[in-house]
Amino acid sequence: MKALIPHKDTLFFLADMQKHLISFLQGKVFLYPLFPLFAFSEKEIPLGMTSCTIEVPVRQKEFLFFPVKVEYESSVLNLQIKFARTADNGPVPDFSLSEEIKNAFPKRERIFRIADIVYENNTWQVFNDKWCKVK
Repeated sequence: MKALIPHKDTLFFLADMQKHLISFLQGKVFLYPLFPLFAFSEKEIPLGMTSCTIEVPVRQKEFLFFPVKVEYESSVLNLQIKFARTADNGPVPDFSLSEEIKNAFPKRERIFRIADIVYENNTWQVFNDKWCKVK
């Protein structure tokens, strides 16, 4: 499996947003936080990006995630950073984001890593990571 790993400052920012949104929805639904806050892909994530943007959090079925849009000269790769799921695998209810959260996005990323990820023995292992910088 491949992953796009945000810079540590972005990981702190996303963790803060994750905590805020889970707390905000606490009265409506019970959510489990998901880690790590990486954008996973079954396919190769090629180098040579022209931009990388983390979008406003959205819900889809039982998950909350940050959409990640990776642009190349002639194509776009859409990924997700899943950050929460419902405890009963039921759908996440409708909600409206605060202006503070809406204004924090889209978040343009310039520095991140691309890596191979292996999940075994209840841990994530990162291999062959390469730093990428979007100009």
